[in-house]
Formats: sequence, structure tokens, C-alpha cells
Amino acid sequence: MIDDFLIWLDKLRAKATEQRALNLLSSIPSWPLFNEKQSQQVISHWQVYSDNDALIGTVNRQTYQFKLGSENQYVLFFINNFTIDNLPTNKFNIDAFAALSGTLVAGGICFIVTSAQFKISNLECHRPFLHRFFKKIIDNNEHIIIGQHDKDLPKLSNNIKASLPFSDLLYACITAEQSEAVEKIIKVVKGHRNRPLVLTADRGRGKSSALAIACAELLLQLNTKILQKLNIVITAPHRQCLDIFFKQLKSSLPTATFHENQVIHEHGEIHFVAIDQLIKSEKTANLVLVDEAAAIPVYLLELLVRRYHRMVFSSTVHGYEGAGRSFTLKFQKKLAEICPQWQAFHINQPIRWSLDDPLESFIFDSCLLDAQLPVLTEETKSFELAKLDFCEISTEQLMLDETLLVQVFAVLVTAHYQTSPTDIQLLLDNKNVTLLTLKANHQVVAVALLIKEGRVSADELSLIKGNKRRIRDQFIPQSLLTHCGVEESFSYQYFRIMRIAVHPELHGKGIGNKLLTELTHYAKTADVDFIGSSFGCNSQLLNFWQGAGYKLARIGFSRDKASGEYSALVLKSVNDNSAKLLNVIEQQFYRCFDYLLSDEYRYLSAKLIWQIMHHCPISYLPKLTVQDLQSIDDFATKRRQYSCCVYGIHRWLLHQMTKPYDPLSAALINKTLQKHSTEELCLQYQFTGKKALNHYMVEWVSANR
Repeated sequence: MIDDFLIWLDKLRAKATEQRALNLLSSIPSWPLFNEKQSQQVISHWQVYSDNDALIGTVNRQTYQFKLGSENQYVLFFINNFTIDNLPTNKFNIDAFAALSGTLVAGGICFIVTSAQFKISNLECHRPFLHRFFKKIIDNNEHIIIGQHDKDLPKLSNNIKASLPFSDLLYACITAEQSEAVEKIIKVVKGHRNRPLVLTADRGRGKSSALAIACAELLLQLNTKILQKLNIVITAPHRQCLDIFFKQLKSSLPTATFHENQVIHEHGEIHFVAIDQLIKSEKTANLVLVDEAAAIPVYLLELLVRRYHRMVFSSTVHGYEGAGRSFTLKFQKKLAEICPQWQAFHINQPIRWSLDDPLESFIFDSCLLDAQLPVLTEETKSFELAKLDFCEISTEQLMLDETLLVQVFAVLVTAHYQTSPTDIQLLLDNKNVTLLTLKANHQVVAVALLIKEGRVSADELSLIKGNKRRIRDQFIPQSLLTHCGVEESFSYQYFRIMRIAVHPELHGKGIGNKLLTELTHYAKTADVDFIGSSFGCNSQLLNFWQGAGYKLARIGFSRDKASGEYSALVLKSVNDNSAKLLNVIEQQFYRCFDYLLSDEYRYLSAKLIWQIMHHCPISYLPKLTVQDLQSIDDFATKRRQYSCCVYGIHRWLLHQMTKPYDPLSAALINKTLQKHSTEELCLQYQFTGKKALNHYMVEWVSANR
């Protein structure tokens, strides 16, 4: 990558254009870093990041993720709008910066271009995150240059490794770990079925190249007496993510014919298929590769695992790559359920740059990408729940105590699927955010991140009601208004729990409930009416919130991209006034929920449906009539068919769910409440046909009536 990091302070003109960025790049070869021969060459591998319309870059906040996995020699990152008190009115997109910095190759340079009016002293009170970030840059003067555009730049150091060493490893791999990864990928095809490989690493470790090398070797080594042709499919969040894969494939398989999404070799083919098309396709494959798997929704990955028997999932696991934590914590747990003999391999040694690269170290440090959980002492582990210290931590405390900041962020990262560098920005810069913790023996054991919402101006409310505007940091009242029809939602104040996390070594010890209890007491002193939260709804999480007295206000109509689950909104009232409204909101939810089970919630899990209905107040359930009970009796004794009795069964089944969950009820819930077809149910539950399904339903109703 680089051994030097440059901030080039430049006074940008309002009429700056893309050509200005190109001019900046064209001047790079004249610097002392490059010899005369290099300075004559055309530089092609570069990216210019800008969110300013006056300066058109090659990438912006909407497109930077498409560059993940690419390789560049230069990255110019513009922070270019300083119009209010010499402070940037546009956020510094730290997620984009962290991602693009990882695309640099050995010998490359990363630039941050700011306004000449930029002063770090202006940031301390108003933008603590940026103050911390730039202070780390200034303190890291060994590998960073700060220069002015109108002055000669100082020489960069000469210890940059601009090329990779010659390799004599197997398959011409660069590192022994990459060679081992190739071996493991090949084994997925040649070994036993249903043993998928999960290949993980930080950026620049050669994961994508390893996939390509393995594909080439499989085609070159194919025994045509056993298998005539090999069909390999590769997918990724975007085709652009696979640039390195196809570049390596051309090097490893020079005799093949290359098209945009297809590689043809005498022994087989390699196809790129978009993830949504692969799910729908009837295509068979000897091997399916998923690159940048962490950026693909978990439920889609699960569908692939259930369908294909030889798979490799390759991905980085840090938050800037997408849903990294979901991939690590959730998908791999699901994988263990489906394929208990799945394999994992992690590549540590970098290929794109040197070990202990200073830019990578800087990014990890400034963005807390390697934030480590605090090692708990024995005294901390033997805590007493009643003696845990509940306290609010200010931004000032975090800025003065880097160890505390790392502890807090590390706990947050382990518990949430979508934590990214932007969350540090949120934690330090947003004045409406409150950080609350539980400590044992002065160590952080639990964290909650709250944001205050509600009570906007009359003009803003008018725009929201007219569907003309969505206001930032007003998630709960906007959702209640637009989705639940609560016209008075903005007349109340809310604490939204954005994150809540417990140190993983202390799960199951009541700490989470203790923190929620303390949050309720805290909210009562903070002029707040409700506490709420939104999360990917599964049985375990919903049980946690419902056990703490939170009530369901809404379940979303689409799956969350990170968790693959439907989002849930839960609320708890803090005073008598809000308690009345919450009863109305809850009743409206249950009135609609039953109806929506055959539509938007058609594929909600039966277990989750039972759990939701288990907490439904009895008074909200339909009263069973004599006719309903007669239908149950007639169906159980086979006097009448299912379709003749289904209305009564439907109403009766809602009452059954007030009892403890019965796993054997799943197919009946799917059939009666969600209207799944007989074909779907026979496939899912291995019924031999309609007669066997009907026999199961009769038996279950008879046993539970």
C-alpha cells in the first residue's frame, strides 16, 4: 500500500470540475517518489471521491461500494465544502474513506484534500469525531505529509515496496496462506458434499485471487473420464466486485475465452450470475462461489446453502464491507445448523501491501476496526447484579479516554450486525445521542446508545404528513404516523434505543434486563414519554424485549438487508399519558396482524407467529362461537372437510397460541393462517401428498381441542 500518507491542503474554487481532479493526478509523476521512466507512464489506477456537485469525482457515497475489491495506485478524497463557521457542512464519509483506502496497492498514495481554511481547532467542540481523526493524522507524522498546493511538496520516504516478491509457492500463490486457501477451495469440489468453506480475511489478503486460481486449477486438472465438463458459478453483490477475480483468471487460465459474464474453457465454463437470478435459476453447478458474501442478506445465503451442495463463501468481515457482523455472528450459526461439517479458513498475511502497513494500521486505529473487547478480570466475572454501576458517559469523557472509547465500541460491535465506522461519528458528534453503560469493577460490561426523538416544528410536521419530507433522527414518531396512523405521534418524546449490547462472556446473566430497567428510571427523569427500539425480529430478540415489558407496535413488510429478518418496532410507556396511547397502538397492531399473515407476513416463521400471538391480550382475540367450536369438532372427527371448517379452525388456532409453543403446529399455521399451498407444505415438511397433510392436521386439531 503506502509508507506515507498525504493531506494536501488546497483552496478549492467554486467552478472546480472533474478536469481539476485530473490535473491534480497528472502532476503526481513529477514528485520525487517516481523515477524518470515512471513519470512518462500514464496513470490509470486511481479514484477521486467527492460528494460536491462542483467537483465531479469518479466515485461518491452512492457508488464507492462498487469499488470494493478493486486495486488502485491513488485515491483522492475531497472534503470540500466549508461554508458554516469554517466547518464542513457535508459529513466526512468515513465509511467510504475506510473502504477506498483498502483498494490501494503497494506503493500507492492516499490523499485527503481539504479547504485551506480548514483548522483542526475549530472541530474540537463541534465535530469531535473529525477532531480526533485529524489529530491522529497530525500525531502520525512519520508516515503523513501535510502540504499546501502552492508550495513544493516534501519528498516521500524511499522504503516503499512498489511490487510484490517473486513466488515459488504452489499455484504461483503469493503467500503460503493463499496457497492453502486454494487447496481448501479445490477440496470442496473433490471432497464430500455439504461441507461448504467460509474463507475470511481483512482486505488485501488475496481472497478473490484465491477463488480464481482454484477455478483455473479445477479446470486444468479435470479428469474428463469421470466428468466431461465442469460448471462453476460465481456471484457477488455487484459484478464490479469481481474485477480482481476475472483479472486473476485471465492470468491463470490464458487459453480460455473471456466474455463479460462468462469464461469458456475446453474443460468447462465459469459464469457470473447475479444473486437474485441465482436464487430463481434452475441452473445446476459443480461449484458455487460467493464473493463479498458479507454484503449479501443472510436469508439469501441460507437459500443457496439449502440448494447447492458444494459452496465457498468468501468475504471480509469488517463493517465497511456491508453486513460483516451478520455474516460472522448469524450466517455461520445458521450454516452450522444446515451443514454441521462446514469448514472455515482465515487468511492473515497481506498480499496487496506489506505486513504492518502504516496506512492500514492508521485506518484500523482511527476507525476502531480492530477494537478488542476488554479482557474481563475474575472479579468482574463474579459481579453482583444489584451492584453494577449505571452511568452516563459524555463525549468529552470518550475524547479524553481512548481506552474507554475502545471498550464501548468493541462491545457495540460484537452485538450488532451493521456497526461501521460511521457509528463512531454518530457516537461522538450527534448531540441528541446519549451513551449509557453498566460497569463491574470499573470495566464496561453493557452499553446502550439512545437518541431522543419527537416534537418537531409545525412546518416540519406538515411536510411529514404530506409525504413531502422525512426528518433525520425521528424514526419512531415518523413510523407511528406513516405506518400506524398515530396522528399525534409527534406530540410525545421518545428515547430510541439504537444499540444495546452486553459483553459476550456475560450473556444470560440478566445484565441486559438490568440495563433496560435502569433505562426506564433514567427516562422518567428526562422528560420522555416512550422508550422504543427497532430490530431484526427473531424469537430470541423478541423474547428479550417482551420479557422487559415492551409491546409490539409494528412489524415491517420487507426483510432487513443485514439480518434477513423482518424489522420490529417495540415501545414501552414511561408515564400514564403514554400508557393509554400504547394500548391503542398495540390493539391496532393485533387487529391487523392476523389479516396480514396471508399477505405481507406470508413467510414469517410459524414459531415467531406463535410467540407474537402468545403475547396478544385475550380481550383482543375473536370470541369463539358455538359454530366455531362445532367446526373444530367436526374436522377432528372427520365429519366435515378442512375447507368447510377452516374459518372456525382459523379463529380457534389464534386462541391455541396463548398456550406454550408447540413445534408440531408449524404446518397448520402455515396452511390455515398464511395460506401456503399443499405443494409448498409437502415440500417443506416432507408430506407424501394432500392426504398425508390432511391426516396431520386432523391429528393435531384432535389432540389439542
